[in-house]
Amino acid sequence: MFGQREDGGEVEKDFLKRQVQQLVKALQRVLHLATVEQQQEEADEALQRAARASLKLELSFLSAVDPRSCAVILGSSDRIRSYARILRTQAELLRLRGQEKESVDRLRRAWTLHEEAAQRMSPGEPLQEEDQQELALLQSQLGPR
Repeated sequence: MFGQREDGGEVEKDFLKRQVQQLVKALQRVLHLATVEQQQEEADEALQRAARASLKLELSFLSAVDPRSCAVILGSSDRIRSYARILRTQAELLRLRGQEKESVDRLRRAWTLHEEAAQRMSPGEPLQEEDQQELALLQSQLGPR
């Protein structure tokens, strides 16, 4: 009657895709605040808000544990990859402030989380295009691995 889908998996995939798109837009706004508007504090606050909205957790909580523990806490590969995106944005903010070592540390952590997410994917489950782009970007920032 309302055009509902029979396959709940498709509805869930659409929901997750919209969540990722919202997170990507929020992270783009964070970088815009930092680079174009030169508002570092506002960028930090926006990043914290984006993390809370996306992950329902504080970044300080996740940063206090190792990547494997983060993956266990976050559970799904989608949430793990979302946290990795947040870390890459955080790395960019640190780089803009001249904190290269801290920036590279966040990029490495993001890479490790992508590896953790890959281990949690179902066999034969394809990596989404957005995730492929994210990995390519991380690899270009980190150099050969």
